[in-house]
Amino acid sequence: MDTANKYEVKENQNPSAKEEVAVPEGVERLESRKAFVPSVDIIDNEERTVLIADMPGVDEDCIDVLLEKNVLTIKGRPKSDDFPGRQQVYSEYVEGDFERAFTVAEGVDRDNITANISEGVLTVVIPKMRQATRRIAVGQGEKS
Repeated sequence: MDTANKYEVKENQNPSAKEEVAVPEGVERLESRKAFVPSVDIIDNEERTVLIADMPGVDEDCIDVLLEKNVLTIKGRPKSDDFPGRQQVYSEYVEGDFERAFTVAEGVDRDNITANISEGVLTVVIPKMRQATRRIAVGQGEKS
């Protein structure tokens, strides 16, 4: 299967800009913090799909990876930078959570999905089901 044409490859025009999570009209977030869409690379081959998401400041205690029906959702909350005894006078970095959801294709091995985070980079490995090919023996039948 040729996966090169399966995904539209986009290059981020401003990789340092953070895109805020879109909230549908009439819906409000219950969290007071902003939520941003993490930048993600998707790598796909015959055996697996791998998602690599940048979620700076997030560690394994502050992340959820959920698979419900065919939607994979990643959510992370960075730990706040506290400066005891100091007052922050300027910041260009806007703090907020990370959220993103993906539709997962049929034919994935749902029981063997794994996720790891290291230094703010989340890697989710989604293995694909192996399609077993079975040769069916054909015998000679009696004529009717």
